[in-house]
Amino acid sequence: MTPHSPLYHQRNKKNPFRLGWLQAATLYSSLSILFFSGVYLGEATWEGTKTGYFVLQLHGIATPLFLISFGALLSRHVRNAWNANRNRISGASVTGLIFFLIITGILLYYIGSETIREQSKEWHYKIGLFLLPVLIWHIILGILSRHKKDKIHLKKHAIRQLPN
Repeated sequence: MTPHSPLYHQRNKKNPFRLGWLQAATLYSSLSILFFSGVYLGEATWEGTKTGYFVLQLHGIATPLFLISFGALLSRHVRNAWNANRNRISGASVTGLIFFLIITGILLYYIGSETIREQSKEWHYKIGLFLLPVLIWHIILGILSRHKKDKIHLKKHAIRQLPN
C-alpha cells in the first residue's frame, strides 16, 4: 500500500497511532543497526581493529537517523496514544529507556572523565539490551489493544443494526 493510495490515508486517519511506512522503515532499520552494532561494540574487544572501527562508524551514522525518527514519533504517535490513554506504561518505559540511552551516549563521548565514560559505557550497553524486549512488549500490547478495540467497535455496530 503506497502513501498515494486512498486506502493508505483512510487507514491512517482511522488509526492515529500507526506509523507511516517511511517512518516505520527508518525507525526500525536504524534501531536494528544500533542494536546489533551495540551488541558487537559491547561484547567484543574491538578497539584498534578495522572491523570494530567500521561498526563504531555504523553505530554513529544510525544514531541521527534514529533520533530524527524518534522525534517524529514523539510528535504524533506518542502524543496521540498518551491523550487516548493507550499503552501508557509500556510507551513511557520505551521512551524513558531511549532518553537514558541518549544521556549515556552523550556522557560516553562528550564528558572527559574516564570514570564517567566507563560507567556510561556499561549503562549504555545494558539499557540498549533491555530496550529490545521492552519495545517488543510495547508493540505486542499495541496490536492486542487495537484488536480489542476493533472487536468492541464491531459489536457496537452489530447491536445497532439488529432489526426491531
